[in-house]
Amino acid sequence: MKITWVADNTFEDIPTGGAEATNRALIDSCPFPIIELNPTTLERKEQLLENDLVIFGNIKWFFDEQIEWMLECPTRIKYEHDYWNLVRPHQEQYKQEFWEGCSVCIFHSPAHVEEYVKMYPFEYKNIWLQPSCMDTDKMHSDEKEDVTLYVGSLTSHKGVMDALAWGEENGTKIHVYGIGEYREQVIAHPYSIYCGVIDYKGLLDLYAKAKRFIFLPNWIDPFARIVVEARLSGCELILNDKIGVMSYDWWNKNDKEVSILLKEYANSFWKILDIL
Repeated sequence: MKITWVADNTFEDIPTGGAEATNRALIDSCPFPIIELNPTTLERKEQLLENDLVIFGNIKWFFDEQIEWMLECPTRIKYEHDYWNLVRPHQEQYKQEFWEGCSVCIFHSPAHVEEYVKMYPFEYKNIWLQPSCMDTDKMHSDEKEDVTLYVGSLTSHKGVMDALAWGEENGTKIHVYGIGEYREQVIAHPYSIYCGVIDYKGLLDLYAKAKRFIFLPNWIDPFARIVVEARLSGCELILNDKIGVMSYDWWNKNDKEVSILLKEYANSFWKILDIL
């Protein structure tokens, strides 16, 4: 079977990105070789049409002509990691045709599906829930330090300024890791200790030592893998009710059961081929 995976970025481009890490884990676990394409390497529509299956991840950076090529793919899957926030707003015209032509529509959580369908009430075939993939065996807890972590994009929808407001209200400085439009405000905030960016292995070591993890998004975060990673590393969680993973009924199980379930989701992903 010839499969191509199309997305804005690869794991090599953004090694700390949740979408990119999940895509890489699934690509590596595929029983068939996969070609990866991005806005730069997708040069001809034949690169899409000469496949048995094309899987689309986040595709907000592609040009009009490339989106039109995508619409011609007869067997396509969309793995929606966010809310398809377009860089070019006029491309909204393509969304309905794209989604309604997908053989399978993948979302991160029950809350993600509910919010997305509310925003875009199209007809979706074969909705499939796929949590973020992660190697839970690498998560561990060391001797904890009195540190409160924020990890993620420094943007409004990820709630970084809300996290810092919580820090100010509670007299707690927040160790912030990430980049984004609010970087300068974060650096200047009296309750922020801005630490820049860190690779994935270093991030797991941070979780292992941090006492608390805070995440207060302003949108329904599709999954929030960082919350799972922090939880399975023994962090106390400071959250609101906009965390996608919390909409799974298994979220209230113990850590060991959650870890096992996440492995099962990852290992069963390619059964998706059976319903095409």
